[in-house]
Amino acid sequence: MRFLKLLLTSLIYIGISPAAHAETPLAVCVKNSNGKISAQRVCAPGTRKLSERSYSEGRGRIFYVSAKGAPFKTISAAITKINSLYPAADEPVQIRLSPGTFQVSENLTIPSNVHIVGAGQGASVIETTIAQPFIMDNNTALRDLTINCTFSDFSNICIQAPDKTGVLFDNIEITIDNPTQNFYAITINNSTVKLNQIKITGSSSIFSAVSVSGADAIVDLNELSIEVQTDGGFAIAASNGSQIKLRNSQIKLTELNNAIFVPSVIRISDSTTKAEIQDTSIELTNTHNNCSTVYVTDSTDVFILNSKLSCFGATSGTLTTSDSANVKVLSSLIRSDATEPPVSALNNATLKIANSILDGSTTYAFNGGTITCSGITDENFAFSQSTCP
Repeated sequence: MRFLKLLLTSLIYIGISPAAHAETPLAVCVKNSNGKISAQRVCAPGTRKLSERSYSEGRGRIFYVSAKGAPFKTISAAITKINSLYPAADEPVQIRLSPGTFQVSENLTIPSNVHIVGAGQGASVIETTIAQPFIMDNNTALRDLTINCTFSDFSNICIQAPDKTGVLFDNIEITIDNPTQNFYAITINNSTVKLNQIKITGSSSIFSAVSVSGADAIVDLNELSIEVQTDGGFAIAASNGSQIKLRNSQIKLTELNNAIFVPSVIRISDSTTKAEIQDTSIELTNTHNNCSTVYVTDSTDVFILNSKLSCFGATSGTLTTSDSANVKVLSSLIRSDATEPPVSALNNATLKIANSILDGSTTYAFNGGTITCSGITDENFAFSQSTCP
């Protein structure tokens, strides 16, 4: 009997509860905590011992979803129960998906402080064919799962974060299959959002992987992997005073048969929009229309560091600046086909490049645009201290 009691105590301590699949959330004791959560040195018998970080991720109150052996068979059912138990949504809750495939056939608003957590990319898979299946609220998260979005209607959005704070997307794979339709993987409007280890693949007529807009939008993008075939659009678009930081990522767009909307991998626009791109590889392959891997228009606070920008096919500049944009580039490689300019500054734009490699034809400035180079080499590593090769 004593051994059994010790075993149960050990299981509770490491987070495995005999009542793990109970519909009623488990009682918890938050230890070593601070801030709004009162610190407790001693936990009452039968409660789970959680750190403040675990508690903030909703591990203290878990709703299990599985086709078999769990109280809830669908994500919608779990959300309905959570809304009935916690209408104020003032504390973190977790919806835990088992390995398997889950169908979403209605628009789901993820309540505040709710994290939907799967068993990993490819293990827990959400399939949906409806427009706008996920709308995020404050302090919500989608983690460790795959979402297959297959839309039949025009202009569809897979995930939305409108006017929210504290939204997290972590270790998520989004696959798309819309070769004749418009597709938006994630749209962020006036929200603070973190994206970490996000993979997006597939094909779409007009495409945007991450669309960021609004003066209150602050978005951190880390370890993105995007590879999509499209007739036009952007992998990442930032506008209307938003702020983005893109790091440690690999992004590749390939133009389909006939671009109906000239593609750019990244588009940054509007004078108050800010962007930083660091340690990232960005590639565009096109066959029909002029395009730019990174296109900056009007924005005056854009910095590119230690990154690689490549454009294969007709281009007006792998890195193109226009309409009074101000862009600074440091320690990067910018390359285009041999007959095309690697960088261009149009319509009073200012482009400053230092300690970088320009691979392609000569730089191109037009209608008041200026390009300043310092410590630059060409593709043959011919060095130029103060002029553009």
